Amino acid sequence: MQLLPLVLTGSPSRPGVVRQILDALEIQIAGKLADANDTFEFVDTQHGLERLHRARSQLLPKDVKPVIVFLDGTSPQLEDTPLFNIPQYYTDLSAARQQAGCPSNPVPWGVGEALLYGEVVTSTQTMLDKNPRLLSSLPVPFLSLASHQLAGRGRGGNTWVSPTGCLQFSLLLRVPLSQLPATKLVFVQYLFALAVVEACRHDNIMGRSGEAVRLKWPNDIYIVDGEQKRKVGGILVHTSFVGGLVSIVIGCGVNVLNGPPIASLAQVLSTEAHWKLNLERTAATIMATFEPMWNTFVSEHGSFSSFMDLYLERWLHSDQLVTITTTTPPRHVRVTGITADHGLLRTIPERDAWVSRASGSDDFIDLQPDGNTFDLMSGLIMTTK
Repeated sequence: MQLLPLVLTGSPSRPGVVRQILDALEIQIAGKLADANDTFEFVDTQHGLERLHRARSQLLPKDVKPVIVFLDGTSPQLEDTPLFNIPQYYTDLSAARQQAGCPSNPVPWGVGEALLYGEVVTSTQTMLDKNPRLLSSLPVPFLSLASHQLAGRGRGGNTWVSPTGCLQFSLLLRVPLSQLPATKLVFVQYLFALAVVEACRHDNIMGRSGEAVRLKWPNDIYIVDGEQKRKVGGILVHTSFVGGLVSIVIGCGVNVLNGPPIASLAQVLSTEAHWKLNLERTAATIMATFEPMWNTFVSEHGSFSSFMDLYLERWLHSDQLVTITTTTPPRHVRVTGITADHGLLRTIPERDAWVSRASGSDDFIDLQPDGNTFDLMSGLIMTTK
């Protein structure tokens, strides 16, 4: 598998998106943007598609990433991007936005309406968070999506494997710290994970079967199938701060159509429902589900109070007995929730649990999401290595 040219598009309902992006980057077609990790060359549609088809049989130079520019709301055809139908994605996004009650004319555009797609890339996350000029200059919201990643990133330095059937993307957002204080950024991973879980419950994705999709603290998506609990997705959030603004890159990978032995959403669906599930509609529904949640979150200055009850309904851990291995000696505790101020995992030592509940005492052990990992199968909370 080899790297292929990228495709830059905007929603047909937003024909000026790509021109606004080029203006913000101060780039013209045939121009290059040299950044810290990558150099991007922006090429016109005709020559870009010729390069795309040649690249399927010829190796691309590794030092330059071609970006095929589609202006005025145009998109490549399915024969050009056979693993992801971009026109269908925008059609699904328009319908999902209407169903989710997203603003009809957001400024500059809605979540998912500006798309950089690559059939084979290094990492959607790396292309954004390791290229500071691109990261700071791109208008937001901006979605980078790929069918395959050669160096996908997971939490704690892990690699995210992305075989066919996996949906992986990174979403760039930017907001003033006066609206979203740095102390509240921990909740972004919880909010996006909740949006993914809620999107799976939509009738056009999994319907009632989506009730099997649950949250594992701090940032994993699981499917509960009888007694089995299997990971099908994860969230990775990167933040950077410049001039009173915070740029947030939310990386997400979800196994949608993968076959065994890889767990996926499709595997809990009936055969008929399975054939209705696709990557384009799933991505569109996640974007449309997240947008109003994000708007509420920012308008409430990062408070998670509007989402806490739903989050705790969707997660796997209420009253779960676990062992914390980060203390000496290890301690048996029960999970009670997430702290509203700093998003810490709140637990009560097991021997004190009945006393704390009866007396209202505050003998809590609170755990940071960064630096800790939850081994669901063994009931252990450990330090991330």
